[in-house]
Amino acid sequence: MRYYRAKVAEDEEQFAYRLYVTETLRLQGEGQYIAKSWLDLISPKPTDTRNAVEIAEDFVQKHGLKFAV
Repeated sequence: MRYYRAKVAEDEEQFAYRLYVTETLRLQGEGQYIAKSWLDLISPKPTDTRNAVEIAEDFVQKHGLKFAV
């Protein structure tokens, strides 16, 4: 059963890649392109949803910095 699931997952990924390549070639003929690379589609980079203040506070805390007023 595990083999079957792995094979189905592999087939689906190969089909998706072929579809991506085909669509890329089709759009290239029209002078357009797909904005995201294949790698970004299958394993997107994590996004940081914190705002600038939260990021700065985290940085200060991690590095043990203190502000002189």
